[in-house]
Amino acid sequence: MSFSSKQVANWLTLHPEFFNEHSQLLTQLSIPHPHGSHAVSLNERQLIAFREKNRALESKLNELLSYAKENDDISNKIHHFSCELISQRQLSGVLATTYHALSEHFSVPYVTLRLWGVSSDETHKEEASEFLAVSHEIQHTLSELSEPLCGSELPHDIHTWLSSDEATCQSFALLPLKQHRCFGALLLGSPDSKRFFSGMGTLYLERLAELIAFSIKRHAHEQDITD
Repeated sequence: MSFSSKQVANWLTLHPEFFNEHSQLLTQLSIPHPHGSHAVSLNERQLIAFREKNRALESKLNELLSYAKENDDISNKIHHFSCELISQRQLSGVLATTYHALSEHFSVPYVTLRLWGVSSDETHKEEASEFLAVSHEIQHTLSELSEPLCGSELPHDIHTWLSSDEATCQSFALLPLKQHRCFGALLLGSPDSKRFFSGMGTLYLERLAELIAFSIKRHAHEQDITD
């Protein structure tokens, strides 16, 4: 009668006392080394397996620690950004702070803002690029977004928001700015195709959008959306 390797493995699993009764086999059995041509004892093979498992666990732990440090760094940056926004007394300061923080602290190469349905007391501010006309179709598309849109493609004619240099971007994050209703959008671009991608986590992008939206509404007035 012959047994398959699976049957032998199952039998040994069900009878762990076997090696207690035949302990000499632990040193007598020769097993091929997993990384060489020579043979090792069962005890040595088990030790190698434990070491490999330990290395795998250590690698996973280091990966988790790296993610934790990265998250801590982002949280600290968002905290400092929040403090800078709170200290602003005018809409122009909020916008300038947003551009500077995203570019310098968050290392986003291209940042574009568009606002509609809001106005500012600051002279000629409505003539700034942030207040350039945005079609109702795009406004509707952005108002329907429940979270930032990330990937390599932009909807409709949002590409027109980019300058010739920015048009070389390989990945984007489009963040709707909302306070009860959508009144603007923040467009982030990067030449790195892996910086923003579909399916990525957007928690911190959502936090940024909330902070910026709240800060803008502190210094802007609501307008009729049809204006």
